[in-house]
Amino acid sequence: MTLIATVREAMDDKRFAIFRPDPTHNLCDGRYVISVALPLGLMTIAKRLEGSYYRTALAFKSDVDLLASNCELFNGTGEAITDTARTLQRQLLASLPAHAVVLPPPPLFPSPPPLVNLPPIPPPPRGARTPETRRRGR
Repeated sequence: MTLIATVREAMDDKRFAIFRPDPTHNLCDGRYVISVALPLGLMTIAKRLEGSYYRTALAFKSDVDLLASNCELFNGTGEAITDTARTLQRQLLASLPAHAVVLPPPPLFPSPPPLVNLPPIPPPPRGARTPETRRRGR
């Protein structure tokens, strides 16, 4: 089964109906959008799969993890809805192909280029004015 088919199946499952609409939709509780920095629903994940948004399995996993952690953040640990979100998370991540390569995220700041061995700076010619030899006021 493909990932999009698994997501659509989850969208049709009554247990996961609350996770279907985008949290920014006008039917959702306004407090959720204020409390959660990046609201995400199954519809968004499905649209992203259809639009080839995810370049790696890690990107898909990140969104599924975000959906579950948003639920836990808003509802609290140990709540029934949080347990349902974790069930959804396990179901969606179990559908990842076994051969999918999960790449580590790219570094936030690329490493600097290697230092080049430049020749040393020659000393100034004899008698030249340098900041060290300048006298103030003259």
